[in-house]
Amino acid sequence: DSSDSSSSDEEESIKLTFVPKNKRFTILQAEKSKEEEEIEQAKLEAAAEEQKRMAAEIVKQARREEEEKQKRKEKEKESAMLYARAGMPDDTDGLDEEAEYEAWKVREIKRLQRDMMEKYNLNPDS
Repeated sequence: DSSDSSSSDEEESIKLTFVPKNKRFTILQAEKSKEEEEIEQAKLEAAAEEQKRMAAEIVKQARREEEEKQKRKEKEKESAMLYARAGMPDDTDGLDEEAEYEAWKVREIKRLQRDMMEKYNLNPDS
């Protein structure tokens, strides 16, 4: 008797509704959707691989350009040394801007210290 009442409760709780044929989700549609997802995933993976390859190529190109730039700087320094030996004027400005800037900072600090010493009549020897 108890089994009869539980099965009748289940029947009452399930309510069937009509779904038109064109709105039904079939097994074929599920498989087609899965295939489309797999194709899309493969496209995304291929795009990611292409992006990685392009990034590696950009890094290689940047390294080559940096090496070429370094070689040009070395050649310019060598030619400047040759001109200096030959008594030609020094035209090496701008070859190593960072080193020139650092040298300028040191000279400027020394000048400021010297001016301060003169202003307050301080003698660095004492």
